[in-house]
Amino acid sequence: FRDDYGSSRDWGLVAQKLDFEDFHIRTADHLRALLKLYQEASNGKALPLASFVGEWQNQTGQLSILEFLLTIESKHYTFPLTNEEAADAGVIPPTGATVSCPNPGGWACSAVLQRLLFLSDQPSLNKRVRDLFVRVLLGGPEVLLCSLVRLQLTVSKEGNTAKITAGKQLKGELMRELIPTFFKPNPKVPVKYGSAAINRLWVISPTTVNAACTEAWRSTSSEGEAARYATIVHIIQNVVKQLPSADEASAMILNGNKDHEFSVAFAFIMADNNLLQLQKYLKDRSPANGGAATALFLVGLIAYLGKGYQAARPRLRAGQPMQPPLISLENLSESLQFLKALDDTILKQDIPVPSGGDGTAAVGIKIGDSSKALIDACLNAHPSLKSSSPSLGPASGGPVIKGSAEDIEEMANKYFQKIYTSEQGLNEVVEMLKKFKASGNTRENDIFACMIHNLFDEYRFFPKYPEKELRITGILFGKLIQEQLVSSITLGIA
Repeated sequence: FRDDYGSSRDWGLVAQKLDFEDFHIRTADHLRALLKLYQEASNGKALPLASFVGEWQNQTGQLSILEFLLTIESKHYTFPLTNEEAADAGVIPPTGATVSCPNPGGWACSAVLQRLLFLSDQPSLNKRVRDLFVRVLLGGPEVLLCSLVRLQLTVSKEGNTAKITAGKQLKGELMRELIPTFFKPNPKVPVKYGSAAINRLWVISPTTVNAACTEAWRSTSSEGEAARYATIVHIIQNVVKQLPSADEASAMILNGNKDHEFSVAFAFIMADNNLLQLQKYLKDRSPANGGAATALFLVGLIAYLGKGYQAARPRLRAGQPMQPPLISLENLSESLQFLKALDDTILKQDIPVPSGGDGTAAVGIKIGDSSKALIDACLNAHPSLKSSSPSLGPASGGPVIKGSAEDIEEMANKYFQKIYTSEQGLNEVVEMLKKFKASGNTRENDIFACMIHNLFDEYRFFPKYPEKELRITGILFGKLIQEQLVSSITLGIA
């Protein structure tokens, strides 16, 4: 056949003629035979990419060849890639191909991806296309994350409506799977090359990385404190710190994010881990001449504190087996000090309502009014803050005053640490608490209240305690109830 037609035949045209009514690839061996036959007959040429990613009349047959091209190894067919596509495929090393994704180059190829999205809009083909994407989600999500984002950015820039809307529903579903896979703790879907994928995505679009971090946080809105905390820690450890420009990535989340509550939550956890000076950050974000931008950030800060201040707990010390707080009492105290010290020109501003990134005033509600209401509520919920004086205690880095909120929390934490390290017996601690409760000394009363509050605030995390600490906690609870050191109201709430 080659001897008769090889030199004179237009093999590109031959490849285009695969689009006929009865064309259908049935197995991987069937495809390999076709590829081998084409290569032998055309004097070593590979089947052209354009021949199977363009418009076909026989779309069922077209999908069959795409299905098997994506499920055979690259040694049988190598997709021709641009430099950008090759960079996407490169997030999975040559030795990292899996059974579910044996040819990562195919998923990096924009033409293949775009054609699959078009075909997904055909009701008769939708399930088969989805099954293909499920395979790559399980075996090569790193490539799909990068190629899908890059493709969407490219077609948006081109302004091609048909390409932008192709597979719209499927694209949305894929991103809802990919974001938690990379931007949330996700033990159900292990990702081998997550760092490489995040770095590549940052090169493609830093703003997409920022948006994905925000979406991951927002998706935890109905989840518990532990899940929300773990999500931010995951973003810090597995996204931000993996980037060569970690400082730039942090700054984008802290300063360039439209979701101010996420920025605040991110800043709080960084501050708790000595990665950020909270007072400086809050001041830098709220210049007196910042106008609507300053006001919107302050509204985000007040709103975030307003939702979570009741659950505020002290920062954890080394060795404490408790769940870290989303809002630590230390961060709460510093934030209230900051709000208390705001310039009058800011406090007298009306609360703005976000609208397309600009602020429009909500008549009658001042930032100062909201700030004062928040401070009053926090002081009522955490009596230990009251001892910090009207200015809410020393500014960040100031000396610890006996009887201040910092001193009270520090003492409470020391007692807990002694309990869990067996330095102090439970009976001795219970007797001390009885004395503190009945004492006329305000500081001892505050230490007692702080220890009881923190202990009951931890009940939701008990299932995660190690066996030893859980047993100690259970005995301590029993003794507190036996000695009537907690009221029936407190027990009812717990």
